[in-house]
Formats: sequence, structure tokens, C-alpha cells
Amino acid sequence: MSDTERPLPALRKLSYAVGHFLNDLCASMWFTYLLVFYHSVLGFRNTNAGVLLLVGQIADGICTPLIGYESDRTPGCGNYGKRKTWHLVGTLSVVLSFSFIFNQCLGCDSLTPQWASLTYFIPFIIVFQFGWAATQISHLSLIPELVTCEHAKVELTAYRYAFTVIANITVYAVAYLLFHVQASGDDDPLGDVLGPVDIPIFRNLGVDCAGHRPLFSIFFHLGTTGRGLELEEARGGRGGRGWSRRRREEGGSRGPASRRAKTSSSLQ
Repeated sequence: MSDTERPLPALRKLSYAVGHFLNDLCASMWFTYLLVFYHSVLGFRNTNAGVLLLVGQIADGICTPLIGYESDRTPGCGNYGKRKTWHLVGTLSVVLSFSFIFNQCLGCDSLTPQWASLTYFIPFIIVFQFGWAATQISHLSLIPELVTCEHAKVELTAYRYAFTVIANITVYAVAYLLFHVQASGDDDPLGDVLGPVDIPIFRNLGVDCAGHRPLFSIFFHLGTTGRGLELEEARGGRGGRGWSRRRREEGGSRGPASRRAKTSSSLQ
């Protein structure tokens, strides 16, 4: 680590590390339970359940490069910083859409045609994938703005992925508890065939991921400075643009005097 860069406090490292926790929870539930929920619980045909997953992955593939491009160009919301602004937009998109994905469509029943249900779920899936991509891109892009040392970058990345593992374990543990606590009937609820009666379990799991875990995102926004390097430059830290500009100004102000001094010495 360079002598001019102070290490991040432990609290700021922790606040950054939990900034992707909500995304990791939703991603774990998305890839693990999406097809199970739509096919076994809601009764969708295999092709229709696969279409929903495919739509989500296509939306993610389109949104990720576009958001990466736009997040570098947009200035952000006031003094909040462009990275944290995109992170906030992504978090709100995930929170508002994810709970609808793992729930029965409003007003639907057993007589509702599946194409109508597909039309209902697709917009929520697209909004969720947009928010997921916005949160992921902005969160990763913050690392070089928070620290410049390669060791510190690796450390922040390691903390981030540690919480990814914690998120995966959390989803599976909560799902296990919900199936045992909410499922009724036989002594072995996990051995039962999934069906519409299990909709509340998946709904509660989705609400738990998207409804309660945003507290970690709030902690991220409160504890992470989105313009770390820019603030250092504004303070005139060595190596920043402010320091270079100040050196040029000082050199310019001393330049004529130095040249006169050299001329005088040469004449003598």
C-alpha cells in the first residue's frame, strides 16, 4: 500500500461488503427456486417456466452492458455520486419487483390461461433484472473509487464474495425453516409433492429476501462514500488531480522568479 493512501476503516469495509447482499439473496432464490415455483407450484408447463427464466437472462444480458456504459456517463444525483445513485435505483427496482415474481398473479385463479400469467410476470422479471444489473455494476465500480492499492481492492472483493456465500446459506436455511414451520400435514413435509398450497411459503421467502434484507443496502448507503477518490483530490491529496493542479500553479507562480534568479546568477 502506498504511503499516501490511508487504509479504509473496518466499518467502511463492512458497509461496502454488504452492499451486494440483497442481490446475492435474490440471485440465489432466482436460480434455485424459479423453475420449481412456476412449474411445480403454479402449474406452468415446462416450456412456459423456461420462457420466464430465458426472458430474465436475456434482460440481464441486455441491461448489464448498457448500465455499465451509462453509469460512466451520467453524473449522478447531486452530490450523491453516480455509483451510489445507480445502486439506489437498482435496489429500489429489485425490492419493488422481486416479491411479485414469487407469488401468484393478482386476480388469477385455476381458470386463468397461462399466457395471461406469463404476460403478468414478464414486466416484473425485466424490472428485477434491470435492478439487479444496476446494483451489481455500480457496486463493483465503487472499488477503484474507494481504494487505489491492489491489495486493498482484492480485500474488498474478498469481503464482497464472503457475503455472497452467506447470502446463499441464508436463503437455503430460511427455506428449510419455512418448509418445516409453515408446511402442515405429515411428519415429513419435505417429502410432499409441491403444489399451489405451497405458494405462501415461496411468497414469504421472497418477501423475506426483498423486504427485510434491504436493511443491509441502507447500511451500505450510510457507511460508504461514493466519491472516495474525488474527495481525496478535492483535499489536494498527493497523486490526485488537485495536487497536480496545485503543483502546476505553484510552478507557474515561481517560474518567472526562478528564471530571473538564474539569469542574475549567470550574469554575475
